[in-house]
Formats: sequence, structure tokens, C-alpha cells
Amino acid sequence: SADHLYTVRLDAAAAPNRDDIMEAMARLGIATNVHFPPLPMLTAYAERGCDPADFPHAMTAFEGAISLPIHRLMTPEDTRRVAEALKREVQQRTSS
Repeated sequence: SADHLYTVRLDAAAAPNRDDIMEAMARLGIATNVHFPPLPMLTAYAERGCDPADFPHAMTAFEGAISLPIHRLMTPEDTRRVAEALKREVQQRTSS
């Protein structure tokens, strides 16, 4: 049911740059997204008093997650392009 999602987890150095990385990927024509927010971020849970701050591990995982495009029509070259672009964008933001 989720064979269209390929979620990767950024390391601690790259995670604070997630949104910048996603914007850079979009400029390259690569659509990314963030799936699977922690339950306390969902309206139904927030309205019941759940505070995301009470779930630090879930928030850390969420803040470093990016869903990359994957579908049956992607070629091996498409896959390489996505992977290389992600690697390059992460390295640009984490190298000193």
C-alpha cells in the first residue's frame, strides 16, 4: 500500500536543513515530501491535549525524514539522479 513512498532518514547533521534540502530538490525538478507525522501533530490528537514536545524521539525522527519519489515508471537513471541529487544537497549543507 506504500510502494510509492521511499522515506529516508537524514543524519543529525543534515536534519536541521531538511526543508532547505527539499526546496533545492524541488528546484531540480525532484518532488519530495514529508509523510508520517507523529500522532501528536495530528489535529485529533492535538485537540485532546497531546503535545509534540512530550514525544521527543518521534519528533526527531520526523524532523529528519524525507520521502523521495519512487514509482514503477522510474528508470534506473531516474533513480540515480534522485539519489545523487539528495547526496549532493546533503553534503553541501553539512560539509564544513
